Amino acid sequence: MIKTMIKYLYMKLSQTKIILPVIVGIAVIIFALQPAQAVGIYDTFPNFDSILHLSGGFIIAWFFGQYFKSQLSNLIQWQRIFFLISFGASIGIAWEFAEFLSSMAGPDTFPIIYNHFHIGNLSDTLGDLLADMTGALLYGIVSFHRKQQ
Repeated sequence: MIKTMIKYLYMKLSQTKIILPVIVGIAVIIFALQPAQAVGIYDTFPNFDSILHLSGGFIIAWFFGQYFKSQLSNLIQWQRIFFLISFGASIGIAWEFAEFLSSMAGPDTFPIIYNHFHIGNLSDTLGDLLADMTGALLYGIVSFHRKQQ
């Protein structure tokens, strides 16, 4: 059943140009987030979280930029960038809510979830959201320059 669902999802995604952002997003989660937790990179490199949020914002904007490519082509550049930043911020807000809810439950309730989702403070949350939106802005700028060439 799960194998069939994965095949169906892959088939649907591969019919569009959104498969690459999905693969890159999953790769970042598997090859950056998981090992970072295991070896304690968050403790030794405090800005690592911001780098992940920046890349997450970029990947989310890339995904939605591809998904809504035909609709976005009708907009002027600043409207496209605003749209992409809005999606980056929305996913970032959802992530921050997950961190907040995990922190409310505490490490004893769901230890595996708590290890990945626990909130710092207001400065951490706002910095994360700024990084999400900056990543989305970077994608908007990159996609604009690619379109110009």
